[in-house]
Amino acid sequence: MKKLLVAVIVTVLGLSSVNAQKDAFGLSAGYSSLIVKAKASYQGDSDSDSDSAGGFYIGLFKEFNIDEKFTIRPEFQFAVYSSDGDNSSELLIPVMFKYEVARSFSLMAGPQFDYLLDDDADGLNKFGLGLALGAEVDLTEKLFLNLRYSFGVSERLEDDEILAPVELDARFDTFNLGLGYKF
Repeated sequence: MKKLLVAVIVTVLGLSSVNAQKDAFGLSAGYSSLIVKAKASYQGDSDSDSDSAGGFYIGLFKEFNIDEKFTIRPEFQFAVYSSDGDNSSELLIPVMFKYEVARSFSLMAGPQFDYLLDDDADGLNKFGLGLALGAEVDLTEKLFLNLRYSFGVSERLEDDEILAPVELDARFDTFNLGLGYKF
């Protein structure tokens, strides 16, 4: 897990030498929500439930322009969530492939890696993977509004066989709505 995180960071730093004249660096911040989806199955019957916690995120990004309409944007975001007096935090690392559909409007898709920063996350896999989809509207040349939803694809329970023959599955989705500024 740590090797994958290091590989992503090295890739981002390595890409910084490609097409550096047009590339943008920036900051983003806004509302973030963590949605935990759980499903239990037993002998063909299943039940599912979800719970969410709201909070905020703040992050850094670097855009690498491939051509006039296509950009790759890796980001590093720190998110804090709160629900019923409990707080949690995680590091989000989306690598978005951005396509400019029209002037000032882009669609995005790509993988999102996340890492739980809480020490008391017993029984949970701290590292996760999601598929993020989003849209972005440029408000000015430097300021933009960003909307993103990441569907969790990795199982987050470490030992879901503890309750055998009941099968448990838990995944984390995230929702972000924020403002960003390009330098």
